[in-house]
Amino acid sequence: VSKMSDKVEQWINDLQIISKHLNDLFVKEILLVYETLSTDKFNNLNNKIE
Repeated sequence: VSKMSDKVEQWINDLQIISKHLNDLFVKEILLVYETLSTDKFNNLNNKIE
């Protein structure tokens, strides 16, 4: 029984590490998209001003 719970704990730890990594990736993606969108808007504004 103790071996089983060790396995489960290990699995939960792995999941937490993976999800943290995924969250980091997800946040980076969102920031990247946001940056791209905002620079596009900025460029459009500049074009309209000229």
